[in-house]
Amino acid sequence: TFTAWCNSHLRKAGTQIENIEEDFRDGLKLMLLLEVISGERLAKPERGKMRVHKISNVNKALDFIASKGVKLV
Repeated sequence: TFTAWCNSHLRKAGTQIENIEEDFRDGLKLMLLLEVISGERLAKPERGKMRVHKISNVNKALDFIASKGVKLV
């Protein structure tokens, strides 16, 4: 499953996910996953708990993916 694949990479960073929808919601673990699989550092994540911080983190992850030439529709 995709969750198992994510966890196989996230374990390298000392974490894992249980539920993709919940665990990627704030963008932090999504950004970490992208760092692990790409070997690159992403922009510094927002650590706030407000919705605006979570959206910012998800946008940083999506911007990183787009910068690698992946088309997002």
